[in-house]
Amino acid sequence: MKTSICMLVVILAFQAQALERICAKKALALNSLAYYELPSSGMLPAGYVDKWDTCLVESTFVDSLDRAWFGWDVGGQLRWANSEHLRYLREIDESRISAKLRDVRDKIRRLKMLKQHPGWPRRIMRAVRNGQICLHMDSTQLKAAWGNPYYKSKAFMLGMGEYEEWVFQGKNGVPLTVAIGREGVIGWTKSNYSAK
Repeated sequence: MKTSICMLVVILAFQAQALERICAKKALALNSLAYYELPSSGMLPAGYVDKWDTCLVESTFVDSLDRAWFGWDVGGQLRWANSEHLRYLREIDESRISAKLRDVRDKIRRLKMLKQHPGWPRRIMRAVRNGQICLHMDSTQLKAAWGNPYYKSKAFMLGMGEYEEWVFQGKNGVPLTVAIGREGVIGWTKSNYSAK
């Protein structure tokens, strides 16, 4: 069990680093545009890029008119296009890429917590591994599954007594409230987070 968790953590960390490297260098064509042999538009185009095509940026250049150029490999030769109609994917899809990285980092965090607590019941370990919560999780297990809450408060309800409400940030910005009593998690708000 410990070996497989360690292996998963290493694989996920490698995926996160690779995703950051690739996305930092990929550019997307916002319109159809010409590319040239040199970073200068005074020549005949060497070819064209279609709208929404992506390219892996190998080099950048700023000409004497302060225009930025992106260079990428086309058939073993560096070709150049004015960056006016190209955008790094990171700029265009920052939220999707950062959400993917956040998910990978969160999974690594959860797996590390499982490694630190091998004695937890199987249903709790399964829920934490999947980023879910379940009834009777204690506060440490809840933090392992969903991370730290951004708000905590004490509450009282007749017939139930004192309990804590922890508020988490949901995946689409909707706040999620979890109620924790003396015996652990006793309930939560229904939302996009999965719970068992």
